Amino acid sequence: MPVRRVDWTFSSRKTKPLIAILMSPSTSMILEDGINGSGCERTAELRPTTTRTWWSEEFKTSPFIQACMELDATDRALLVLLSNDARVSHRSLARSLGIAQGTVTNRIRRMEEQGVIQGYSVTLDPVQLGWSLTIMAGLRIEKGRMIDVQQKISADPRVFAVYDVTGDWDSIVLARVQDRADLDNLTKTVFTLDGVSRSYTHVVLNTVKEQAFPSLQKTE
Repeated sequence: MPVRRVDWTFSSRKTKPLIAILMSPSTSMILEDGINGSGCERTAELRPTTTRTWWSEEFKTSPFIQACMELDATDRALLVLLSNDARVSHRSLARSLGIAQGTVTNRIRRMEEQGVIQGYSVTLDPVQLGWSLTIMAGLRIEKGRMIDVQQKISADPRVFAVYDVTGDWDSIVLARVQDRADLDNLTKTVFTLDGVSRSYTHVVLNTVKEQAFPSLQKTE
């Protein structure tokens, strides 16, 4: 495995080199940290090692360690199960994966602290809530007006996504409306705001697939 170098910034109070060995059930890595002249920036190397040791609390909480930690197969399996049912108990998760309940709790807590898990929510059926039509719109926005226009569009409760994009359009907007009259209102009041020079609107006829994220399983 080649050495991988990572740069990051520490508080200037961190003045001593950091050396630690990270352990997982299948691999162990050693991290060595060098200090440049300012004493603030660090450059670290990761390389394989067969030595085993525990890593300190200083390393567990350092920005470098958190940035370098990658999700393993167990983390991803937990996320798949939680994505299917966020209410499932830690005991059930442990039983499904054949691991200790404490391991489940610790891994979920770590992923929450790292921001991998940003919250828990319910999945709603928009049609049953009255939002019968899904709209996709592309907008051409005048130069220098992008942020202002996007903020105004985002404030409309029917809009659930606004993106900056490459290509012929400056922004893509996703929205849901109740009916054709509501679509007409959205088009005339939101997609024609001052600063929008051109727009196109598509109505979704059928949803073949819709999910928040791609598969959590790594592809080969």
